[in-house]
Amino acid sequence: MIENDHSFVKVFFKKFDVNKFEGVYREKNNIDLQIKDNEKNVYIIENKFKSIPDEKQLQQYKERIDKKDGMLKIY
Repeated sequence: MIENDHSFVKVFFKKFDVNKFEGVYREKNNIDLQIKDNEKNVYIIENKFKSIPDEKQLQQYKERIDKKDGMLKIY
């Protein structure tokens, strides 16, 4: 849905500037869903249906994104 209607990102990230949308990627770097803007910000949606999120997983995501795509901010 995000690929077809960029404003759908705002369901998850209210402050996302749709005019800066660059792309959406599924299962890139073992991350469920990544949304990028043209300022190199990466927004992550992680599916947690049968598991519990933990700080270590977030840190691993940050290291992968920082290494390949720039800088990941965790909010």
